[in-house]
Amino acid sequence: MASGQLRSFHAGLAELTGAPDSKSGDRVEISGGTPAAHYVSDLKEFFGTVFPMKHRIFSRQPDGHSVPEPLDVSIDMDQIVLS
Repeated sequence: MASGQLRSFHAGLAELTGAPDSKSGDRVEISGGTPAAHYVSDLKEFFGTVFPMKHRIFSRQPDGHSVPEPLDVSIDMDQIVLS
């Protein structure tokens, strides 16, 4: 996925959910507000809109790099319903 596509996804998600987008310093609230790195994959198109079916969130180190373990949040979807 190109970085522009990832940026567009996060900006769209922020607009839909009211959540901050990835450029504004996401935090994992279940991990004490730790800075977070979001990774999305397995893109699928539903009704003309592309959604990531897999979303992984890892904590970030002070230098901004993600920490490979532990995995803080894992979301796997197998279908999308729009209404």
